[in-house]
Amino acid sequence: MRDYICIDRVAYLNELAIHLDFHGYHEDALSSFNDALHFLWTFNTSKGGVNHDHQETYVHEHLVNLIFDESKALESIAIEQAISIRDLLANHRQTTLGEEIIVASLIYNTALSHFRHGSSRKAEELLNTAINLFIDDSSSDSKPELPVCPTSAKIFLVSIHLLGMVQVSRSRENGLILDEHSSLLARGIESLLTACSSAKSLLGPDHQMVASLLSSIGHVLSSEGFPNEASVAFEEASKIFLKQALDIGTSKAEENIQCAPAA
Repeated sequence: MRDYICIDRVAYLNELAIHLDFHGYHEDALSSFNDALHFLWTFNTSKGGVNHDHQETYVHEHLVNLIFDESKALESIAIEQAISIRDLLANHRQTTLGEEIIVASLIYNTALSHFRHGSSRKAEELLNTAINLFIDDSSSDSKPELPVCPTSAKIFLVSIHLLGMVQVSRSRENGLILDEHSSLLARGIESLLTACSSAKSLLGPDHQMVASLLSSIGHVLSSEGFPNEASVAFEEASKIFLKQALDIGTSKAEENIQCAPAA
């Protein structure tokens, strides 16, 4: 019961922060995000959990294998959108969420708020923290549990994508010398490509998130003067969107046939 009360409180603070940020109260939003992280950290240390130096990096030792409604989770997690922990809880078939998911969602939302309000360096620092929650220390690869937990995979992927967008944004800052601009832009595009290739591996090559990531890459490449490469990304995204539309149409047609009255 205490676990549920804790998660419900964290979900409420997260929703409050998202609402405040949407209405322009950036500092109040950051305070609510921080309160959520602090509450979770305090709760876990009171249960005898491991007390790390920074509350933002507190997680359980193992990623909990959770099952989500894939279609509903997709609606809850999308690129450059705040993640609603309450929505994730509502879609979850069990009673609790893995702490990596909760903590990473809070850190991602905080980073997104910083990015939207011009604090790109802070956003980049936070996103690296969120991404590292899903990295296996022994191999430097993503944790092996990610393919069987799509919600974790999606939070991991949108974090890498936002990191790329932050790095691209930093490359456009005034006062940079050419080498600094080129380095930041290259890092940003590399992060975006990593998010896309990881999405293909973790979610499948025809997943909607892959198409969204490809479209985002296309927009960045186009704005940075790479029209040919942008066209390739847009074409790949279009093929996936078209395939999904055809699959949905076929599925609905089959449902109509099954539901049709017998002659």
